[in-house]
Amino acid sequence: MNNMNFKKILSILLLIISLNGCTTLFIGAATTIGLKTGLDERSVSTIAYDSIIWAKIKKILLQERDIVFSQIKIKVNDGNVLILGHVRDSEIRLRMSQKIWEVEGVKRITNELNTKEQSPSYIEDSWITAQIKMRFLAKLTKINFVSYEIDTENSIVYIFGIAKDYKELLLVQDTVARVYGVTKVISYVRVKSY
Repeated sequence: MNNMNFKKILSILLLIISLNGCTTLFIGAATTIGLKTGLDERSVSTIAYDSIIWAKIKKILLQERDIVFSQIKIKVNDGNVLILGHVRDSEIRLRMSQKIWEVEGVKRITNELNTKEQSPSYIEDSWITAQIKMRFLAKLTKINFVSYEIDTENSIVYIFGIAKDYKELLLVQDTVARVYGVTKVISYVRVKSY
């Protein structure tokens, strides 16, 4: 990473601290940027902006009294937000989308919050996600696994990220679909435009 990019990242991270005043969110954003910049298909500035959006959304949702925050996952990629998990009712689900739209830089929201009480399938879902990540690692020369976020909710796999080309996109989707226990694959992957 060159000196100019480092200064940009440092400036953006300092902005996170001043906007949020939350050290935990700062550390999470800094870690995300540091780990992803070398391998991610996004630019350093896009990764940094996505981290800022993520931190702002986390802060907003932490202020909500009607949600169990540990049951919600947030993914941000190029300003596109994917929100997964469980909430008590559809009113809360709608309110989450409205609050996320208030965050500057959000381009699109995909709200996959489930309002039904589901049987807890956390162990099975974690196993499915782990199997997918292991298969991605086994295909390291063909799949840039850092460019993808994988989440499993009730055996439904959500893929979020940027593929370098259509060939990689098809390989990712096929790899996920072949994992035992996956009932459905929902892909929010876009192909990188050059």
